[in-house]
Amino acid sequence: MIRPRRPTDEAQRPVPLRSDARIEDATRLEHLSALHDLGRTLEREIQSFEAASIDPLTGLTNRSGLIALGEEMLSISRSANEEAAVLFVDLAGTRPINDRFGHAAGDRALCDLARILEATFRASDLVARVGDDEFCIVMAPYADASEDFVVTSRVRRAVDAYNDSSGVPWTLDVNIGGVRCTPGVRLERLVALADARMAEARACRRAWHH
Repeated sequence: MIRPRRPTDEAQRPVPLRSDARIEDATRLEHLSALHDLGRTLEREIQSFEAASIDPLTGLTNRSGLIALGEEMLSISRSANEEAAVLFVDLAGTRPINDRFGHAAGDRALCDLARILEATFRASDLVARVGDDEFCIVMAPYADASEDFVVTSRVRRAVDAYNDSSGVPWTLDVNIGGVRCTPGVRLERLVALADARMAEARACRRAWHH
């Protein structure tokens, strides 16, 4: 009768295995590393988007940033069944400032108006520079139901206050036009309509002065 051979002490010694705790630690480190890499990638993408959507002179959002962020604002307002509006602001008389006081003064005037607009509108509103001397504001929500935009008079009062107290040898003047947002109409179209309203207001002011 063949008897089974008794295992030696070495054969009885358990094979060393990685413990569950070590496996979990390694997996956790891998996940943390992947999240860290993802976070750095997202941070670079955000920085790239900000660099591409910021006006370098005024620090405001530029036109491409306005369209991207403004569309999202309008979408949120529509989902919440809230009103929204778009204003177009033109800084009048920048060429005389450049011709008489130099381009640095013209840049200063644009930056000063940018600060005026930022201070006049809410932090939740989007203020952008969309052209050489043109600015656009997306107001969402905007609850004023009257035909006249109340914020228009606020902007003019702020500009008047600047002219009275800034101490610079030039004065600022603005033309403003606005539209309420219509469901289904893209922001670019609304900006164009607000621009047209601003041009109408400018023509009326010139006719009135003459």
